[in-house]
Amino acid sequence: MNRFERKLLIRNVVLGLIISLALVISASLGWVGSLEQWFYDLRVQQCQFSQQPPTDQLIHLDIDDSTLEKISAWPWPRQVLAQVIDELNTASAKVIALDVVFPEPQQPRLIPHKSGPSYELIPDDKLLAQAISQSHHSLLSVAVSISTPDTSGLLKEAYHLVNADLNLEHKAFALKLQNHPDLQQELEQSINLDTLFIRTRKKVLFDHAVKLLINEPDADFLRARAVILPHLDVNFIGGSPLLSALQKQFDRAQSMDAIHRYTTPHSGLQLPATPVEAQLPPIAILSQAATGAGFVNYQPDNDGVVRSIPLTVSDGKRALPQLGLALACGYLGVHPRDIRYFKNHVEIPKPDGSIISLPVREQYVSKVNQQIRYLYDVPWFGPVDHWEYMYDPHHKQTAQHLPLYAVYRVSHYRDEIRINNQQIDMAISNILDDDSPHKLKLNPQLGKTYRESKPQDDDVLAREQMVSKLKKDDFVAAVYADFLSLKPEDLSKEDLYFKTALFDAYRAMDQAIEKNKQWIIQITEARKQLKKQVAGKAVIIGWAGTAAVADFVQTPLHHRCPGVVVHGTIFNAILNGESWTRVPSSVNIAMILSMGLLATALVALLSPIWALTGCLAIAGLYLGINGLLLFDRMNLLVEVAAPLLSVGLVWSGCTLNRFIVERTERTRITRRFSSYVDPALVNYVINNPDTARLDGELKEMTVVFTDLAGFTTLSEKLRERTVPILNEYMGLMVPIIRKHTGYVNKFLGDGMMFFYAAPLDNPNHASDAVITSLELQHAMIDFNRRLKAQDLPQVAVRIGMSTGEMVVGDAGSEDASDYTVLGDTVNLAARLES
Repeated sequence: MNRFERKLLIRNVVLGLIISLALVISASLGWVGSLEQWFYDLRVQQCQFSQQPPTDQLIHLDIDDSTLEKISAWPWPRQVLAQVIDELNTASAKVIALDVVFPEPQQPRLIPHKSGPSYELIPDDKLLAQAISQSHHSLLSVAVSISTPDTSGLLKEAYHLVNADLNLEHKAFALKLQNHPDLQQELEQSINLDTLFIRTRKKVLFDHAVKLLINEPDADFLRARAVILPHLDVNFIGGSPLLSALQKQFDRAQSMDAIHRYTTPHSGLQLPATPVEAQLPPIAILSQAATGAGFVNYQPDNDGVVRSIPLTVSDGKRALPQLGLALACGYLGVHPRDIRYFKNHVEIPKPDGSIISLPVREQYVSKVNQQIRYLYDVPWFGPVDHWEYMYDPHHKQTAQHLPLYAVYRVSHYRDEIRINNQQIDMAISNILDDDSPHKLKLNPQLGKTYRESKPQDDDVLAREQMVSKLKKDDFVAAVYADFLSLKPEDLSKEDLYFKTALFDAYRAMDQAIEKNKQWIIQITEARKQLKKQVAGKAVIIGWAGTAAVADFVQTPLHHRCPGVVVHGTIFNAILNGESWTRVPSSVNIAMILSMGLLATALVALLSPIWALTGCLAIAGLYLGINGLLLFDRMNLLVEVAAPLLSVGLVWSGCTLNRFIVERTERTRITRRFSSYVDPALVNYVINNPDTARLDGELKEMTVVFTDLAGFTTLSEKLRERTVPILNEYMGLMVPIIRKHTGYVNKFLGDGMMFFYAAPLDNPNHASDAVITSLELQHAMIDFNRRLKAQDLPQVAVRIGMSTGEMVVGDAGSEDASDYTVLGDTVNLAARLES
């Protein structure tokens, strides 16, 4: 390895290392984050060959378009969900999670009573709470918002003002803030003060309610009103915005207090969880009936894609689990408060003593200006853009995604039975009662007995027994038999009316009983199928419809995916053990440096084309190893973008550096070589690199020989000073020769040999040689004047010139040649000079 090669190698190694280190810094600062996210999504979409089969223990009950069409538009009466939960409980579902928020109470409904003109009050919230309580393992959803660290003096002063006087009006509130000397700059940039006042008052009332429940766990709203708002008249019933706000915030505090029974205390966390505000918890009556809850919000990346989600957050009092985690714990029989949260992993202790470990990490999120801890990379699976087939990648069935109507239809069938039973009851009344529309009055006492012990609306068997008893009644049977035996023409108009009414009632009873039998078969089959689908499994209810209120997110696999699928994916990962682990940053740094240095070695040791081929090969190999081995088989998330960029940038940078160095060296060598060989030949060779040798050719040219007369005398006098004087002489002559396209072939001591018309053609070679010779003679005048000034003898230049055909080209061996001219014409010029 020569000096130039060593220099190039050292420079490339240093440059490659600098580029690699720059990429390490860039990756740590997140400057290549967008590209890394693209590679992340690419692996999720293309590298799913060795994953465990998804769990079959999860059923998604989707509120989809077909369900909305068959039931009604949202919002539904909460009795609908109560009936769904009852049916799931009947079907032996192990745990039920509702990815639906219930932040406001639903007013009871008045519906016409089935048995008369009166109305029946339907308490939907109470019915739903009863269904949740009877299911013994139902989870609710809490909508939270990540709290940005409060460094605003305006917010602190606003809280102080409202907390000091809960009766403060918003006008007085605004006036006090506007007159505060230290808040003028923040006020110019703040939100509307009315909005700030309402938000602050809610927070203050909530904090007071929480404090009251800590001191008095059994306190009700009346007690809260007396303690928190003692200034209000105790006889004041309603209409006050402050009282209404307190009622909502107290219910919210009660709800979170109930939910905290199933959450982890802060002592179970190694690091503080991300602080949040529980903006939309369920109403208290539902939270008190449930056996747990989980938060349902997502923290998408800066491009809007949900790739990770914290497994727990803190509402300031307890650690609230993510809904998918809470659902998995419910299925496994693990109490959420037993979950242990460590810096790099979360442990779920199963009842059998084994532990499920979930890798977590923390990441700074600029949008909320804080670190998000216990962040879990969601292990997405299934086909691209087909979330409904996640549990069946072959697109054959969606057995684990059921429309909610598949459960609710049982309630629909039961409603049909109730309608039929009403028809039976009306027919019984028409036959027996004395106040029926048709007034048949065949057995009023039997009718009264039936009314007083009327069976439940859906009791089919009791009505069948009553109809059978009615038909067997002696008097009723006799009347029916008489009417049956008589012809219409034998009956009076009144008897014909009675016969028609009696026969219509019989027909109505028979038809209703027959329809009930069919509906019972339908119910039996539906419940049998439902039990087969959900028995012993976890069920999660959530939005999948395309309505405007639907909850959709973007994921690495899906452009639009129901948010409830996120929770299901986390549940699946916990059950089948398919979690993705991010390697330590030191591994990523090692990958970046290794790839960069490997690319540096290729560029330093190979030609640019072969180096490019090698770099492409190692980049492709790294992609394959990263995607198929590390990601797919080992579930490891190792950075892709920065290592690949290190290869590309190192190849580009080092190749450019090599080009610059070689160009500089070439210029230097050319300049140095031009001092030994005429630049005309150097430029010709450079411009014709494919010409390895200049083969001889016969052409007409002019050749010139020169010599200095008297130089021997001069050199004897100058001795070692001869060379500088000779160099001065040559420095005068050579520029003149080259100015007129002459090629200086040889320096012959104090003489020169040069010729014209080669290597470049020159049709005026003879005249150019004559002009050159005359200028050389003229230049000798000044040269001799300088010699005389130094008290040196004069010299004269002798010139021999000949024009004619001669051979021009390289003369010599393969490894040592000289570009020169040969022939008699050359010899003639040499003789003429002497």
